[in-house]
Amino acid sequence: MLLDFYITTQSGGSFAGEVVVNNGIFGSLSGIVQPDGNVLITVAVENSPDHSMSFYGALSNNNRMGGNLTIFER
Repeated sequence: MLLDFYITTQSGGSFAGEVVVNNGIFGSLSGIVQPDGNVLITVAVENSPDHSMSFYGALSNNNRMGGNLTIFER
């Protein structure tokens, strides 16, 4: 699954933004840059009408554009 995301606010080592899934469903994103360089990103996407695309996930990586996204379905 591909997610497009847009960072809308940033303060110090934390940031927040919006997520768009390929069919136009919106969600939220927040993250923090830890002192060791690790980036922790949490994502929440909800499709209110039928919850067919509802999930929560977390992504952690270490100074590279990659990592593991763990999905928690509701």
